[in-house]
Amino acid sequence: MAIPPNALSIKQPMDPADVLDFAIVLTQGPPDAATPPFLLDGESVASFTLALTPEAIAAGLQIKTGDGYPAPVLAGLDVFFWLAVDPAMQGLPIFAGAGVPLAIELTATTDATPPRVKQRTLTVTVANQ
Repeated sequence: MAIPPNALSIKQPMDPADVLDFAIVLTQGPPDAATPPFLLDGESVASFTLALTPEAIAAGLQIKTGDGYPAPVLAGLDVFFWLAVDPAMQGLPIFAGAGVPLAIELTATTDATPPRVKQRTLTVTVANQ
């Protein structure tokens, strides 16, 4: 699956040996805003999922849960989650130099009536630091 050109890029890169927490802020505003918001004013997320793309899985990216790492959680407009790379994959040559952007799919169902479902691609660059 190709990464969409308008995918949201997480600014903080990660080393393959890192285990890092990330937060994504979901925007909220009127439908005619200059930059369309993720949620409309007064709307909230009823449920959401984060899923790794097949390429991210093949590179060893993991959404950490268990062993003290909480499952992804929504708090207000922030989605919090932890990422790591499988230790067996940390030496892959794709992480050399500029590294590689790996994609995560955020799918959210809103509390609108009827509910709206929105999906966005997020990327994190994994590169040896």
